[in-house]
Amino acid sequence: MPRIHGRHVDRDKNKRKNQIDRYNWTPGSVPDKQPRNQNKQQTKTAAPSQAAKGPDSLKVKGDTCVVWFRIGHLRLRDNPAFFYASRKFKHVIPIFCWFPEEQGQWTYKDTVIEVWSRESLKDIENQLHSRYRNSLLVVANEIEGVDLTTVEAISNVMACYGAQSIYFNRGYEPSMIGEENQLKQACDQNGWVYEGFNAQLLKEPDEVPVAICMKELRCSIHAAFFTSWYKTEKPVRKPLPLPGRCPPPLDFVSQSVRQSYKHVGKMPLSKKTGKPLTWDDKVLKYYDVSEEGAWNALESFLEEKMQGYSNSRRRTDDKRQVSILSGYYRVGNLSVVEVYYKVLKHYRRTNKTEDDAHDKNSYLRRLVWRDYAYWQLFNYPHLCDENLRPNMQNLKWSKDYTTLQAWKDGKTGYPLVDAAMRELWETGYMQQNARMIVAQFLVEILGHHWIEGAKWFHFTLIDADLAINSMMWQNAGLTGVSQWGFEFHPILKARDVDPNGTYIEKWCPEVAKLPTHRRYSPWEVSPKVLKRQYGLVLGETYPHPIVTNIEAAKQLTACRFMEAKSRAPKYMCHGGYDVVPVPPNNGILSYQFVKVSTRGGWRRQFSGPVDLAAEKAQYMGEAGFHNSYKQSGRVGFTNAKVRAKYSTSLLNQKQDLKRKNRKREKRERSENKLMNRLMKECRV
Repeated sequence: MPRIHGRHVDRDKNKRKNQIDRYNWTPGSVPDKQPRNQNKQQTKTAAPSQAAKGPDSLKVKGDTCVVWFRIGHLRLRDNPAFFYASRKFKHVIPIFCWFPEEQGQWTYKDTVIEVWSRESLKDIENQLHSRYRNSLLVVANEIEGVDLTTVEAISNVMACYGAQSIYFNRGYEPSMIGEENQLKQACDQNGWVYEGFNAQLLKEPDEVPVAICMKELRCSIHAAFFTSWYKTEKPVRKPLPLPGRCPPPLDFVSQSVRQSYKHVGKMPLSKKTGKPLTWDDKVLKYYDVSEEGAWNALESFLEEKMQGYSNSRRRTDDKRQVSILSGYYRVGNLSVVEVYYKVLKHYRRTNKTEDDAHDKNSYLRRLVWRDYAYWQLFNYPHLCDENLRPNMQNLKWSKDYTTLQAWKDGKTGYPLVDAAMRELWETGYMQQNARMIVAQFLVEILGHHWIEGAKWFHFTLIDADLAINSMMWQNAGLTGVSQWGFEFHPILKARDVDPNGTYIEKWCPEVAKLPTHRRYSPWEVSPKVLKRQYGLVLGETYPHPIVTNIEAAKQLTACRFMEAKSRAPKYMCHGGYDVVPVPPNNGILSYQFVKVSTRGGWRRQFSGPVDLAAEKAQYMGEAGFHNSYKQSGRVGFTNAKVRAKYSTSLLNQKQDLKRKNRKREKRERSENKLMNRLMKECRV
């Protein structure tokens, strides 16, 4: 039977016994224990990766180098591959390969990312031509019936211009790793040299000794990553400036090469109008997609919003203090390394310490979470395709696709959920807490597979990042390394993240005329009053709530999880806790599975498979799903029982939230009185 790392058992006793303080831990500081089997070779604790190569140790062959630009590194500033190629070679050929079919189901074809990438490529082309009289060659399958691969296209370019070296920045998605492996084989066969660099993360996955930390501190994956990220001796690399020169080969720059970026971003034709479907008129009007636009957005955030980021980043309304830089990070217009040092410098200038900059609610902490997502995808390549927890592989999800479509369209009858989904479709952005609310609503209340939500986010987000998206949706789907144990109720949490109702007013104009405290749940107003005073008719001008008993819907989902858990082998459930496979560790760890956080009510053990069909039927009836259509199209739900129900605990939360809102309103009124008095004194 596979061995499981036994944690969660009397943590205080374990800590007293080992006397290991993870805040003072460094890799290798804890000596290995004597193995039980004396004949077994003891595993040595070693650094996880070799030291990064210096500029003098880079491979160089010939006088022409191809620089391979990729999604995630679409910039010239702090681009290691572009910088070192420009310094080492006489001629540089910048290229970008667009073969989205190689990415499988997570292709960026026809998504917001494709349009954002096209604008980024256009910006790179303009910069190359104005600064260096060079150009960017975009290679794609232009002729129908001729299907090249990325490696074949690169090989053709290198053979055409006699290049014998290629520099690129590393990727961490499974398809990008596959491309790099194929490229290395092609280079070995042709005698070419290649060099890869880190341009996307603060620290690469193999630079964070998670397995060593798990072994020496006997902690969870989450704690091991953040401890080892901060305690590893390898610092975040220094950013690189723009190179002084980047000369092209003879006859490389031409009008056709300069216009080749237009191969990216060709949208399919609409079935209704016959015109190309495009995100240009919607998403791009909100953002300046260029390196200059990214830096302007960063400077604006540091000057206007950084001070209130920790306290106000959870709000969805206009008072939210968020950066909205994620789109620039995703495609690579903005270097996360440069931002890291820029934020540190900002903290020093405001008389704060580096510890303040790395506080758990700080902006830099979000960047470390970004590294954590890439670490997970790098070590668990199936993270984006299947449940990470092996005991949840046979989980049964809802097949009611009408409710899934209502969620996508922003027609669930829950105003905050609808507002968030409509903002996503219009702008390609959604605030973090809003993402959590709609994700928990889709998985736990509607009972749909988290992959359905991940696919929709991948299609519509300006920051559709496979690593972050997969980690977030695995956790929301209760199948990842972490399991959300907090409540994101679509009504109660809405009052917290949008206390004045302005966010709902902006994106759900149907309920904008209602008083603020009624906008979160319009069905609590009688139908006669809704129609007479506010012109709102549920089921016609705005949908009925898609589910009336949220607690029953969650219990239905819990039953499905318990059935899946009971059907799994016993070693996949250790003491009621779920387990996940340990990350690849080259024999450092002596166990194959590690326990992960599991909700208190779900820590159950089963002697065999259980059938909860009767309970599920009961909860299905109590949940009150409404999914009817009208002939004129989907306008709402027509069931007569439409009042959403609350459990006793949620009613208590509702009362607490009312008291909290009253205190906030009282404080705002006193502040306004004080400000009016001061203004009056100033006028006198």
